[in-house]
Amino acid sequence: MKTLNMGILCALLALTASSVFAQKPRPRSATKTTSTATKKTATTTKEKTESPAPTKPAPIKAGKIDLEAGLIFKSGDIKPVGRTTFYLLKDNAEKIFLTQEYLDTYNRDMAAFWSKMIGDNPRLQALQRDKQIDKTLDKWSLYEAVLDMDGRMAPNFAVAVKNGLDAAAVVATTTGFDGKATFDNVPVGNYHIFGYYKVGENTTYWNLPITVKPGDNKIILDNDNTRR
Repeated sequence: MKTLNMGILCALLALTASSVFAQKPRPRSATKTTSTATKKTATTTKEKTESPAPTKPAPIKAGKIDLEAGLIFKSGDIKPVGRTTFYLLKDNAEKIFLTQEYLDTYNRDMAAFWSKMIGDNPRLQALQRDKQIDKTLDKWSLYEAVLDMDGRMAPNFAVAVKNGLDAAAVVATTTGFDGKATFDNVPVGNYHIFGYYKVGENTTYWNLPITVKPGDNKIILDNDNTRR
């Protein structure tokens, strides 16, 4: 009887072991691969979000100014303002030159000029004391400044003005003998055109506001917009 029971027990143990070893292990590699693929996809998406495509800067708009300058005389003759330099300024020329610094230079030059002209003549010296008074800002005009920008009577003042114009000008141009010139590639915006012209003993100047638009711009400088 005991032998039979032992035989049955051994048979049961053999069946159990066979059943356990017959089971297939769970596929772990597939789960790991899926996880890795998901992680890579997330990383790629993050990189795309943080690095947007660069945008191209907007082009700078610019314009061209075709300038023509001429004067009409009482006789009816029309004279081109040739071989004259015109400056394109960001500000009014009065704000640039009617300052105490320029006026001090002007007064020193004029004092030296009159001193040389008078010399040792007592009568002229007395006349100078009575009549020669230094200009003050409230009584000084751009026209008076322009009169001596050629340097004949106020050489140091003329040099200071030339340097000031070169520093303040966005661009400068010189007319041909026909009175025509061009300002090329000027950024759009508001400016002043400044220039002066001497005909014999007569002097005139322009200090004209202008708005530059994209493309071609044209301006005529003549008696109607000159300052005297």
